Parts: sequence; C-alpha cells; structure tokens
Amino acid sequence: MIRGSVSGCSVSRSRFSAKLGLPYPFECSSDFSDIASFREVVHAVREASEYMSSIIGVALRISGFRGWEYSGQRFNLYSFGLEDSEGRPLGVIRVVESGGYIVNLTGALFGSASVYSEVLGQLDFGDRVEEGDNLAHVMLDRKPKEGPMPWGQKSIGKFVIYAAEGIPKVDLASWRLEILGDVKSPVVLSYDELNKLSYSIAQDDFHCVTGWSVLGVEWRGARLSDLLKMARVDAEDGWVVFESVGGYTTIVPMKEALSPGSMVVVGMNGRPLSEEAGFPARIYIPQLYGWKHAKWLAKIIVVRSYEDGYWEALSYHERGLAWSEERFKVRNFLVAEEGALLGDPRPLKPDA
Repeated sequence: MIRGSVSGCSVSRSRFSAKLGLPYPFECSSDFSDIASFREVVHAVREASEYMSSIIGVALRISGFRGWEYSGQRFNLYSFGLEDSEGRPLGVIRVVESGGYIVNLTGALFGSASVYSEVLGQLDFGDRVEEGDNLAHVMLDRKPKEGPMPWGQKSIGKFVIYAAEGIPKVDLASWRLEILGDVKSPVVLSYDELNKLSYSIAQDDFHCVTGWSVLGVEWRGARLSDLLKMARVDAEDGWVVFESVGGYTTIVPMKEALSPGSMVVVGMNGRPLSEEAGFPARIYIPQLYGWKHAKWLAKIIVVRSYEDGYWEALSYHERGLAWSEERFKVRNFLVAEEGALLGDPRPLKPDA
C-alpha cells in the first residue's frame, strides 16, 4: 500500500524557463514514504498529474516514460511525458526519489497548454496559482561533509560537456555582456572590455550535479561582485539570473553571487575558454553545482523574486550548494520537517 499523498500543487509562468520552451513550471508537495518500486513512483506521478489537472482545468495523463538516472549515489530521477485526453503533448513531469521518500514532483507545461487551459492563458510572467498545502524554497540545514569532496562526488580527469541549448557559434564582434534588471546603472561590456576587467585568478574545484568533479581548475575572470557593483546593485536579498546566448537560464541567490569566489570567467587553465567550455564567458561560483555556472553568458539579470530557470523548472534546487548536497528541490513535508535527507539511498531502476 502506498504511504503518503500529494497535498498541494502550484503552477507559475516564468519568463526565464520560457526561453527554452518551458513557460509554465509546476511542482507538487507530498509526504510519500516507503517507496519500494517503480510502480509506486508511477502512482505518485499519476496523483500529481491528477492534482494538476484540477488546477488548470485540463485532464493530464502520462504519455510515456522518458528516462531514469541515478544521481550523486543517492537520488533516483525519473522523467515522463504529459498529454491531454486527445493525445496532444502538453509537458513533462519529473520525480526525484531518495531512500524511499519522494523528494519532489515537478515539471513544466509547454506554451501550447495555454491554448486549452483558461487558467494558464490568464497568467502573466511571475504569476502563480496554487491549491492545497505547498512547500517552497526548502534549504536543508545539512552539515557540510568533511574532506576534499562533497557528498556523492567522484573525481574525473576532464569535463563532461553539457549544453541544453546546443553549443552556439558566438560572433565576438557583436557579443555583449549585459547587466540589467533591478539595477541603478545597467552595464554593457564588449569582450575586450570584459577582458580588461578580468584580473582575478583562482584555483578551485568544479562539481557537477550528476556526481563528477574536476579538481584544481584554474579560472581567470572578473569578480561577479565587482560587476554587480558597477551596475549599482544595492539589494542583498534578491536573486541573480544568468542567461546564455542560446536562451539557457539559471538563478542563484544574491548572497551566492556576491560571495568572494564568484566570477565571470573568460579563461581556464591558462587559456581563453574553448567553445565547449563556454566561450566567450561563463559563470563560476565554487560552492554551487555546475548547472548554475551558465556558459556562453550574455545577460546577468537582477530580480527581486524567484523564478525558475531551465533546470530549476525540471526538479533542480533553487540554491544548489554542493557541500550541502542541494541537488534537487525538496517538496516532501517529512524531509523538510526533519531538515535532512532521509532513508538509505539505493538505485531504484524502472524495471525493479
């Protein structure tokens, strides 16, 4: 018998996740525990889909299983498609399980869903509609792991290249880095101007959320705090969005952006960035997982309120502290109440 249920769901309209076709991120809170099989995972997904159906006024159902991965030696991540009763693809839903607990049920609806949902069609960017009891922005107070590596990481010799929007060809003559949003003095920098500001060199590690790390990387760039100071940012409790030339976005708390090691990087290991590494510029924030380090950087946008970026709309954590293992959002009341991840981790394969 399944223990637990979905207690509430919410859906918003994010201008940032919309950049790559996911304008309506949603999430559901629950207290599912003692999950022991893939069948029980599917049950939780169906319940979340039904709850979301009641909110948006369109019947959602699972259209198929899209994939599974075991992340960081602790988290099972499953992906499913969503469709309406006519078989039209309307979105994706993902579920994260660890130690028998459903950590979160999240996903995003495509723009086409607003054609069939009056509720979605009426949402402006930044708006949210929700029902039931919901959690938001759960930051577990997990004691950082002692030793040279964060929880669940393995050292490898070179970077694995990821690119949600593909690897873009950047025209350096026309490329500009913009710092805008909730700032007093917007900044626009050419590549040459950014290079002149890039005097900071640091040797530090890179930790990917999927479980691998590259140690001792040399980074050269401009301190992010200096660039934000140029734009006259005086708020320390907001958020900073990084946007690539191809539309990829990610969001971090202002506190992390202003931390001493945070940089806009133009060089790595004594050389300019390669195309694969994010040329002409990328973000590096040493305490955060790598999906926060946007490559092919084009915009730094200061905002007051949180909105999902691309991977945040697909289950990943709002803050992403590697040393506290903030890989995924926490939307389970039992985990939130305990203030720590629960249960003994193990792979739970789809065919188990």
